[in-house]
Amino acid sequence: MNSSLRNKYFLITYAMLLTLAADQITKFWVTATFRLEESMAVVPKFFSITLKHNPGAAFGMFRGKPLYFFLVISVIAIAFILYFVIKVNPRHRRLATALAMILGGALGNISDRLLSGAVVDFLDVRFYGTVWPTFNVADMAIVVGVLIFMWEMIRRDPFGLDQPAEPDAETAATQSDDPIEGAPAKAPAPQRWVPAR
Repeated sequence: MNSSLRNKYFLITYAMLLTLAADQITKFWVTATFRLEESMAVVPKFFSITLKHNPGAAFGMFRGKPLYFFLVISVIAIAFILYFVIKVNPRHRRLATALAMILGGALGNISDRLLSGAVVDFLDVRFYGTVWPTFNVADMAIVVGVLIFMWEMIRRDPFGLDQPAEPDAETAATQSDDPIEGAPAKAPAPQRWVPAR
């Protein structure tokens, strides 16, 4: 594995673990501090922390569906993301980061379902009387990741699969300035010694 691929997988792993850690730490704090349905206003009439258990999908969608439905959907989504994690060009760091955020958010919510059968939500936003469904850090990471993903899809070739990756240091050191790509550097011709007359 060359250095560009190592850097790609390091970036994706780091961003995924950071997202997962932020999600799980905040959920642990909320469940240890609040009782179910207990609420605390942070910005009155706009933002509160309200502990809720969401048996549905993100933002309360698909309520009433059985647990295995969400587990199957989550596994399919994770497999889909992992496929493109492997395919993404190492140069496209924003796209790799977006996929890592989506993957970390998906893992955060699926771990809740496996442990308790429901997702822990606690971010409660209200705007001019409109109450937004309660959500969590994993939901935010998924939404932001999807937005970056869509932006990258619009502004460049999908995933940059047709774009060559930048050569690593070892490969670049062996390449020459010869017009023929990849041709080895030509050694200078040895000078002949001519005796003086």
